[in-house]
Amino acid sequence: MINLITRIYNKVLKIIFQFLNRFLIYFKIHPKVLDSHASLQVIIDKKMSVSRFGNGELDIILGQHEGFQKYDKRLKERLVEVLKSDTKNLAVSIPDVFHDHSRLNDRASKYWTRQVAHYLYHWNKFTIKDKLYYDSLMTRFYMDLSDKVEFPKKSLQLFKMLWNDRDILIVEGKGTRLGYGNDLFDNCKSIERILCPAENAFSRYDEILVTTKKYAADKLILIALGATASVLAYDLSNGNFQAIDIGHLDIEYEWYKMGATKKQAVPNKYVDEANHRKVEELLDETYLKQIIFKL
Repeated sequence: MINLITRIYNKVLKIIFQFLNRFLIYFKIHPKVLDSHASLQVIIDKKMSVSRFGNGELDIILGQHEGFQKYDKRLKERLVEVLKSDTKNLAVSIPDVFHDHSRLNDRASKYWTRQVAHYLYHWNKFTIKDKLYYDSLMTRFYMDLSDKVEFPKKSLQLFKMLWNDRDILIVEGKGTRLGYGNDLFDNCKSIERILCPAENAFSRYDEILVTTKKYAADKLILIALGATASVLAYDLSNGNFQAIDIGHLDIEYEWYKMGATKKQAVPNKYVDEANHRKVEELLDETYLKQIIFKL
């Protein structure tokens, strides 16, 4: 009996949200988001930190699991805090998909059309009305786009400006290996790495934050830790560090260099979206010397 009542309740709730989302879409009531390249330019000019939110972070806020991060109540609360924050030196970023899909290929456009139809109410609920957000898909500069030449070229030029001639500290999951085996960071001054758990990194969050602050002085911090990165970039920005939730940028760059037309495994790198989670240990001396701490 209880199960029947629960199913009926969930069905009614789903219908209500479908109606609300159609209403919001029809009247174009959605968060304001700066486009990808404009977002990057402002971040460069103002030396802002970046916290990014996508469907995975929203899933956690709504009480669900997200890929390699299990649901965590504290993480949910922190994500809501960041998403509703209005810190001047932090670019809170959400997908630029609410009004224009012209840059996306057909597959990605259909995907985001479904996502908006299901979740627009929640995007409105957890964001600040009339606040200008930045595009969290700035790091997704290749695979989902129709233009796989000029748009990626411009994105890469802007990203490289972020770390040009700077010392960078990479905080990443074990096996992520940002920039390993490619020239993405060839124009930076130096690279150091803190390795964190590849999955459920938030379970070690306090240690990650303390350790990052210990080694972060005068460095640009690049974070690839799933939903944990959104919170970490926020906390670091409040500590007067510049921290970028860099997400899947390196994997997108690998696909770009391959000319890949679908998401696929990349040798020596953890790629959750291609179900490639087991990677071999690296013996490369240059890479190993960059690792200054392991959690």
